Amino acid sequence: MLFNASYLLPIAPNQRWSLDFNAATAVIDYLPSTGQSGNSISGVGGGIMYRAPSDKFRFLASYGYGFNAIRDGDRGASSLTFLLQIDLGKSHGNDRDSTPPSHWRGWNWLLGR
Repeated sequence: MLFNASYLLPIAPNQRWSLDFNAATAVIDYLPSTGQSGNSISGVGGGIMYRAPSDKFRFLASYGYGFNAIRDGDRGASSLTFLLQIDLGKSHGNDRDSTPPSHWRGWNWLLGR
């Protein structure tokens, strides 16, 4: 069973930039000969998120620390996470675009050009 809490705190007036705070804990059952002492693991993390003005994509970079993770015989492990979320459902504008099919418009649409 996993419990997770996350909070985004906008740090720019236009809310394009936000700080991310999160914490998680889990109660787990290990497979035979794969476990560690105790049946719970916990961690915390934080990062920064950017939301594009067009709202077509978001990027999150975060750091997390697992208190109970066993690495090299000691407890504690760090992780870095990078997440890119692209909203492919956003309108591309005019559906009857006259641009020839040989011109790929994907990046221009994504970057709001």
